[in-house]
Amino acid sequence: MTAAEPLSTERVAEAILQLHGGADGHAAFLGEGELRTVLESAGVQFAEAIAVPDGDVEQAVRAAEQLDGAVVIKALLPGVQHKSELGHVRTGLRTADDVRAAATSLLAATHDPARPAPVTLSVQHQLSGVELSIGVRRDQLGLLCVVAAGGTLVELLADSACSLVPVTRDAAGTMLRQLRIWPLLNGYRGSAPVDLEAIVDIIEIVNGLAQSLPELAELEINPVFASSAGCVAADAAARLDGDEIATHERQGDGSSILRSIFAARRIAIIGGTSSAKGLGSLVHRYLVSQGYDGEVVTVSRTYATDLEAGRFTRVADAPGPIDLALIAAPAPHVAEIVRECIAADIRVGIVVSSGFGEVGAEGARLQSELVESAGEAFRFLGPNSLGAIATHPQVCISFGMALERPVRKGPVGFVSQSGAFASALLSRAEESGVAFSHWISVGNEADLDIADSIRFLAAAPETTVICAYLEVIRRPESFASACRDALAAGKPVVVIKAGHTEAGRRAAASHTAALAGTDAAYEALFESCGALRVASPLQLLSAARGLLSAGAVRGDRIGVVTMSGGISTLIADAIADSDMVLADLRPDTQAAISAGIPPYGSSTNPVDVTFSATTSPELVTHAVRVLRRSGDVDLVLVQLGTNSDPGAEHMARDLVAEMSTDGPPLLIGRLGARDLAPRALEVYAAAGVHVFDWPEKLVQAAAACVRYGALRARALVELEGD
Repeated sequence: MTAAEPLSTERVAEAILQLHGGADGHAAFLGEGELRTVLESAGVQFAEAIAVPDGDVEQAVRAAEQLDGAVVIKALLPGVQHKSELGHVRTGLRTADDVRAAATSLLAATHDPARPAPVTLSVQHQLSGVELSIGVRRDQLGLLCVVAAGGTLVELLADSACSLVPVTRDAAGTMLRQLRIWPLLNGYRGSAPVDLEAIVDIIEIVNGLAQSLPELAELEINPVFASSAGCVAADAAARLDGDEIATHERQGDGSSILRSIFAARRIAIIGGTSSAKGLGSLVHRYLVSQGYDGEVVTVSRTYATDLEAGRFTRVADAPGPIDLALIAAPAPHVAEIVRECIAADIRVGIVVSSGFGEVGAEGARLQSELVESAGEAFRFLGPNSLGAIATHPQVCISFGMALERPVRKGPVGFVSQSGAFASALLSRAEESGVAFSHWISVGNEADLDIADSIRFLAAAPETTVICAYLEVIRRPESFASACRDALAAGKPVVVIKAGHTEAGRRAAASHTAALAGTDAAYEALFESCGALRVASPLQLLSAARGLLSAGAVRGDRIGVVTMSGGISTLIADAIADSDMVLADLRPDTQAAISAGIPPYGSSTNPVDVTFSATTSPELVTHAVRVLRRSGDVDLVLVQLGTNSDPGAEHMARDLVAEMSTDGPPLLIGRLGARDLAPRALEVYAAAGVHVFDWPEKLVQAAAACVRYGALRARALVELEGD
């Protein structure tokens, strides 16, 4: 078999598994000595090397003489990774004395009285080129491909790009362009570009091996020296596990269960009703106060008798069909109650009881008992859930102080793994300019989870934008599929993923693990399925409002209209910091703007129509109209100052009318106090136009629309490719 006829990845995977000795359930580490031959058979070119067995120093000297130029000597020990970090490599050796001294010191450094076996020395050509690390890592979320600036500084530079496997050749090229060392690869200051196709070939090989070998936990080829002549590998390492990492995929579509929860016309509240402060009593009170027009029955073992209509001591005593059980009993009793529900033909529930997997070993045991009791006969949210709310029509199956006032109807669907975050967002939604179609607290996700909720919201006609707070994704394939459903439905998914520093806190066993920790895997997952990640609650709300107003923006050229030179500078800085582009306006565009603004204004971008717009609101509308028809911009931002009615109302009507015409989308910010322009804000609200109260929120919203536009375009291309 020649280099022109590489073995299939399946056959190479078999050879690697044989090196491991079979899937015996134990981890094994393979180094360059074990991997070189099999990777060469797959098509990876390695540096010319001569193996010197038994630590023969003089033979190492003779081997170096056979290789022209400088050489490298390595000590190859079975299962040893990170040879450079351990001092097992000597580089830049040019003379026989250099080689002899290096070989001798290596043998001394690797001598282990407990392991008297001789050390194999590898004498290799000293390579040159741009150093890369190319690898794959199996994560709980799936297979992750990692490309990074390589060599001994791989972790110090931390210049990496990640993508979930499979990685197409086009996607591999995109990963390379994301690296900070891309200019070195593409030809820097007159140097020849490296052979990018050769790099992509290696990426393709390691991807194929990872897909063909479930036991492969990590594979890293580092360094790979890339030049215009091709790519040559100098080292490789792998870790194999006997068992493939278990997934958490559950069969069945939970979105239909969520539909039945919100459609429930007869709800049984079980437990927590003997006191007005009990969870069951609170749920009952908020159901009624928030406008639920179905029937509610309560079940509590503390009731002495059936004293009032709708109050029962046992689930079985409640007459007629029950659509939904809300369980608020102490954790040790929940599994038994679920069995009673099944016996009473109640198939759907919400478990708000806490004291399960979130509190330790005993809670985890109770949660396992709950899951076992429910089986497929009883589907539920929770445990440790705050419930669920729909506003079309009003069904509020929840509790908390946020419900002391009416929940407004809106187009945002929200799902959260954190009850505290969900409750806080619900309480502050109105002041933040967001209103919900649905609000779902999934709790511990023993059954229904984030993925089920996103899939449900993707199909809900009342939902336009989906927001999620999550700490872990237990079913990554289902999550990605649900996000793609939302993508196909034209509904952005915006997520906060907490715990992004976890990888930095955890010691990594390899460069690949260090560069592609859990958070990098999440980033790759979000990228692949078109979910937009944001860093904070403020950004979540700004993104949702921006996407409701402008949707996915196809480009990053931003045009800005302001009423102040100082605000123009703030906006310009914020746009640059957000990786967007302040659009260059053509001379004819600037001339058209100048024709309708004061001579002391500015027609360059950002456009400053000056404070005169407070009394002449048509100045703003003129500049906006010119920008939207110029072809120079992809999105227009209008940052108003402290204007007031009636001029502000006039401007609002003109801008709303302009937004209904063809052209790039428009986002509006306003610095003035709300009570200065109540009629203007009513005009915007009636038209469904969100007004941002600070410039940073306006730019955050714009950045979300631009980033989502790019994400959506890439993800749709991949979907079409599938």
